[in-house]
Amino acid sequence: MAKEYLYKKIESELIRRIQNGFYKTGTIIPGTKELAGEFGTSGVTIDRALSSMVERGYISRTARKGTVILPRSKWDCIEQENGDIAIILHEFPSPYFWTKALQGISSAAEQQQRHLIVGTHHGDFSETEQYIRSLSSRHVSGLIFVPMSMKTKEEYLRNNLRILHAAEQTDLPYIFFDRYLDKTNSNYVISNDYETSCMLTGKLLERGCEHPVCLTHLYASSFAERESGFIDTLKKHGFARPEDHLHRISTMQSIIKKENAVQIAQKIKAGKVDGILAVNADILIGTMAAIRPMIEKKHRPLFVNFDDVGMLRDSELIASAVQDAFEYGKLVTELLMGMVGKWNTSHFKVEHPFTIKEY
Repeated sequence: MAKEYLYKKIESELIRRIQNGFYKTGTIIPGTKELAGEFGTSGVTIDRALSSMVERGYISRTARKGTVILPRSKWDCIEQENGDIAIILHEFPSPYFWTKALQGISSAAEQQQRHLIVGTHHGDFSETEQYIRSLSSRHVSGLIFVPMSMKTKEEYLRNNLRILHAAEQTDLPYIFFDRYLDKTNSNYVISNDYETSCMLTGKLLERGCEHPVCLTHLYASSFAERESGFIDTLKKHGFARPEDHLHRISTMQSIIKKENAVQIAQKIKAGKVDGILAVNADILIGTMAAIRPMIEKKHRPLFVNFDDVGMLRDSELIASAVQDAFEYGKLVTELLMGMVGKWNTSHFKVEHPFTIKEY
């Protein structure tokens, strides 16, 4: 290669290192003398390569600070890249919802000629942090992450904040999907859980339920909003101690086991519960299966539920909060793609609505 073109080769190599995370945003790269030694050329050639990178928004050069890697939002080639989209999921308490949501995400990604990489979080946050940090070297343009449910709010915030920080350190556009983290500036696409819970609880009260309960388990922002909507609706209808109508199942499992469901059925039988708000489909189905052999049909409570339950038909289920999960998935992906090449420090929270399906 002629010497006048050597600087372009060096420029391409340095940009490759920046894009795959070898040189991280905000850090200082080696100086002119060191780079000249590495590439076996003169300082003039290195300076020419670095000057071109300044013009293209990859670096800044100052006498005091040295050569610093700029944020991705400054790079001139991001919009032309068709990198993959990564999503990290952790549990499937509503298989119907997540199957459709993934189809929507994949469809939106394919429309922009991007592949979808699906990662699974198994509860090891250190492993997930490392996985996220590796994405920049895998030609990934954006990340979708579903915060993981935990046993307590404190654990939920502490552990999922690790993922938020890891995502920010990669300098990749990211969106937290279907759940949020309290008091943090980030990018969220979530559901209107609180308002929908108020509506569902109202359905139970309209049917004459005097002893309703909300069945819930692990902590997640979505569950917390649903619990709050239930409690506030009871409060508005004159219930003296609405918090007593919240029944939390003590478990670290995302899926309700048979023994948990039996315990719920026993509480229902002892407490003469006549209405139940289930925060997800798993609690609904597990509880219904457990109470059938234990409680006569005429004494069974009415149910309202979050999540589409597909082909389930049960006379005690009077209403469900459902979403067009396919469109929900498309929405989060289209918003993410709109951030690629325009990544900055502004944040947003977008809500996707439920509709009430009555039976």
